[in-house]
Amino acid sequence: MGRYDPTYLVNAGDFLIGMDGEFRCYEWKGASALLNQRVCRLVNFSNHVVPRFLHYGINKYLIEIEDATSFTTVKHLSSKTIKSIQFPLPPLEEQHQIVAVLDEAFEGLARARSHAEANLRDARELLANAVDRLFEAQAGHETRQMRLGSVVTRLTNGYVGPTRNIYVEEGVPYLLARHVRNNQLSFDGRTFIAPSFNEKHKKSKLKLGDVLLVQSGHIGHCAVVPPEHVGHNCHAMIILTTIPEILSGEYLAEVLNTPQMQGRFQEIRTGSTVPHLTCKMVKELTIPVPTLPDQGIIIDEIQGLRAECDDLERRYRAKLQSIEALQQSLLLRAFTGELT
Repeated sequence: MGRYDPTYLVNAGDFLIGMDGEFRCYEWKGASALLNQRVCRLVNFSNHVVPRFLHYGINKYLIEIEDATSFTTVKHLSSKTIKSIQFPLPPLEEQHQIVAVLDEAFEGLARARSHAEANLRDARELLANAVDRLFEAQAGHETRQMRLGSVVTRLTNGYVGPTRNIYVEEGVPYLLARHVRNNQLSFDGRTFIAPSFNEKHKKSKLKLGDVLLVQSGHIGHCAVVPPEHVGHNCHAMIILTTIPEILSGEYLAEVLNTPQMQGRFQEIRTGSTVPHLTCKMVKELTIPVPTLPDQGIIIDEIQGLRAECDDLERRYRAKLQSIEALQQSLLLRAFTGELT
């Protein structure tokens, strides 16, 4: 039908198969380019196959093996698996009919996906704008601009060192940068350290209401430490313990997540390849500090807005999942003779 070819030059109209991450066959529509070694190209199609029919058939197969296979690390597709792909090959006229139906259906689904993704981006942007307005509205109240180092009792690094020999099967949860995104802390239950290691590094043991700030990579993301992670430890993140009579951890996390502060992080970052924040530079940042009652009002309003945004995100993500399920259903029906 088509031949697997590792040649590294791709041209418009070629069909490619991704071999790492998400397994998909797709048509290249750009200018001529060099291929990555983990992408293969299909060439020399038989006269008995419509190339786009082959494209749809391969995708049906790839979706099935992706769903049926478990991966502990990076998903990888071998050339042997690609060469073994088989599916029914009807007459050319029927192939053209199936391709026409699928092209029309997938074009409509692509528009629906684009619309849902745009709505998802809009929901996040609306939340960010609303939070900005809340902070601007408080600017004229009893708000002081204070140096961050003056409103915390602790501003220190988590453990910074090699991790290859510190992990254990069961023990104390060990929090990493990947667990902190968009003002949320989500531990995946995969990294633990021994209690003895945790005690040895007690200076970075976490307290309720501490703020964890990602120090390298996706710098600036932060989250508040909840009750279930009190006494645990973290890796290569900045830990901030606020003076409770002046500043709440929840308020500090919201301030650090504002576009203004995210911009400041980019201004003070170091590292030409991997962005990095130092405790020394973070300590010198200034933040708006209203009264504790005003901080509470801001937090309550933000949490209400975030709940509404989370509800919208759940709806749009559900739509995206439905679109994906419908695409898979159409491919299944196409290759079981239900579309002609």
